[in-house]
Amino acid sequence: AASMPAAYSLDLPEPSSDIEQNKRNLDEYGLAVHKGLFNAEQVAAMLARLKEQAELEEEQGVAQLSDQSSTSKTWIGRASDGEAPPCWQGVPMLINKGRIFIDLGVMNPVLHQYANHCFKNYPMLLSGMTGLIVKKGATPMVIHTDQQFVPFPTPTPVYLNMMVCLTDFTEEMGATRVVPRSHKWGVYPRTALGPNGTPINPDPINTVPVCCKAGDVILFESRTWHQSGE
Repeated sequence: AASMPAAYSLDLPEPSSDIEQNKRNLDEYGLAVHKGLFNAEQVAAMLARLKEQAELEEEQGVAQLSDQSSTSKTWIGRASDGEAPPCWQGVPMLINKGRIFIDLGVMNPVLHQYANHCFKNYPMLLSGMTGLIVKKGATPMVIHTDQQFVPFPTPTPVYLNMMVCLTDFTEEMGATRVVPRSHKWGVYPRTALGPNGTPINPDPINTVPVCCKAGDVILFESRTWHQSGE
């Protein structure tokens, strides 16, 4: 049976604007960073629309919020509805919340190239498009893959995540953390319920933050082990 290796490297591929190099990085590391896909004006416009939408959803009491650092409660409503201040807000269905997300994201020919490579030119669907706002006090999620619901190894990933950085991603601000090359292991990280009922990893697993600049795009496939940062 497949298992997690006893020793593994945490080295990451260098961010690159070379599409072919990033395809090779996706194959080798399970992730890649496309450097500078969006310019400062485009980033500012996407960030302004996302923040405006997030504020309006909270104001209207329909925000997707979580206090995962304490009770791990997630709710739809206002910040005041939680048992603790929210440390995370999601803004789902961006495809329906601003033409800019369609023009720059969904219809982006560079991102299409990565998806075609990842799925070997098989037909594909946009499964989701969500804005993620990590707030102070957030703690790392359990280490997982995004296809742990599939009970067997797959020759190609089920999903390809394309994370558009609207601010600089640093370790201090909670950049996504990964286990490079884990997509090749043919196994998912073990999870169990911790003392307060929240998921934990019973095995010691080291992760590394993917640090990059606003305008970069982090690509990681759904077999790659990862977690949110602190």
